[in-house]
Amino acid sequence: GDRVTMPWFGARWLKEGFANPMAAKAAEVLVPGQPVWNAFHALKTAAYRTDATPGTTPILRPLQNLSAAKSAYGNVVYGKAPGVLRQAEYYVGAAAFRSAVRQLVRKHAYAATDWTDRIAALERASKRDLKAWAQAWVARPGMPEVRLDWDTDREGRPRNVVLEQRDSLGEGRSWPMKLRVFALPGSGPPRSNDVLLRNERTRVTRMDGMPEIEFAFANFGDYGYGRFLLDPR
Repeated sequence: GDRVTMPWFGARWLKEGFANPMAAKAAEVLVPGQPVWNAFHALKTAAYRTDATPGTTPILRPLQNLSAAKSAYGNVVYGKAPGVLRQAEYYVGAAAFRSAVRQLVRKHAYAATDWTDRIAALERASKRDLKAWAQAWVARPGMPEVRLDWDTDREGRPRNVVLEQRDSLGEGRSWPMKLRVFALPGSGPPRSNDVLLRNERTRVTRMDGMPEIEFAFANFGDYGYGRFLLDPR
């Protein structure tokens, strides 16, 4: 809100994008046991419809004058920005994300701050360089299409399990992202693994050799942002 605000309407996502995941977090505590994240996921679905088209825009949009501010309202600000912030929390960890928010609010109380201040706070709290992550998600348009693929041995056990991503706009870009991969075997308990997706292909070695997979999904918990396809089966 007004505690820490944006310097200009081109950074409107810093307010609106942040409000949606924080509202879901509050509701999760206030009404425990209710599927409060369902509405949040629906916001992302609307953003996907826009972000998969050539007419999409980056989250960060330079606006030359106030009359252009209305163009900053839409699915990218209200759907993609919240999804990217939720991915940021999962990427750096909940504790580091919470610490970064507290630092930001204390340091910039009753002032204006831009997205570089947000990233700097996340970098300090997580002790990680996030400039490439921020450039990919905030300054560039579009989204990845992610597929989980594997070969099988003679017993049907998976091997060479990989996460593959491609640019949905066909421009050859990739997005750094942390995902939770889920696999349900034909026998035994289900498995889930956290995987850092850094480029076009990332190995998921912990799934190699597990019992034959009945079902697998690359975005368990919906922490990622993009089009996540089911396996052929």
